[in-house]
Amino acid sequence: MIQTEIIELTKANGTTAYIKAEPEYENDGQGQYFNNAYQLYTTDEAGHLHFTTMGISPEIGENTPVQKDVDNADHIGHLTFDQYTEPQWKYFGEYLTDDEREQLIAHLQAKGDVS
Repeated sequence: MIQTEIIELTKANGTTAYIKAEPEYENDGQGQYFNNAYQLYTTDEAGHLHFTTMGISPEIGENTPVQKDVDNADHIGHLTFDQYTEPQWKYFGEYLTDDEREQLIAHLQAKGDVS
């Protein structure tokens, strides 16, 4: 189980995403409970904030990715899960490598944003 993480990603066009990963249960408002909830906060070119939650839902099937758009905004990034392993980080269609992810976490730890 991973610890809560806040990861900041910047796309080439200058948009920013903040990923908040919380290893907790979450009710999606429709009776689904996730055993790993990951929220992806993104800002688009106009500066509007969107966020998407993904989790693994035991109600639907073990390790089945479930995605919802809280504000019905278009996806500009999302996370996917690899069965039985740590989540993969996918952003704007590109998976982050383990090294890239570790570099991001280390950078934020140095800034004091992540413990």
